[in-house]
Amino acid sequence: MKRITVKLDKISGEEAMRLQYELSLNDAIYRVFINPYLKEARITFDDSKIKLEEVLEKLKDFQPNVTGMEEVGLEKVIEESMSWNNKLKAY
Repeated sequence: MKRITVKLDKISGEEAMRLQYELSLNDAIYRVFINPYLKEARITFDDSKIKLEEVLEKLKDFQPNVTGMEEVGLEKVIEESMSWNNKLKAY
């Protein structure tokens, strides 16, 4: 899996909510967070099911610029989804 950080130009709060919802409907995309104030998106997706170019195509109206990319494992995605309370109980 990959996690990308993308700078987006000209995105409003309403557009960010709509885009975040649309991206989250895709089963190959695990996490989506778009901050319209920072004009930044963080997207975690399964690169064996969807290509980076396809993800960027969905962002094309906002002039995406990839500023970061990293490989992440499923364990890390799950752990980051847990609340602090559940993390403490797990250890």
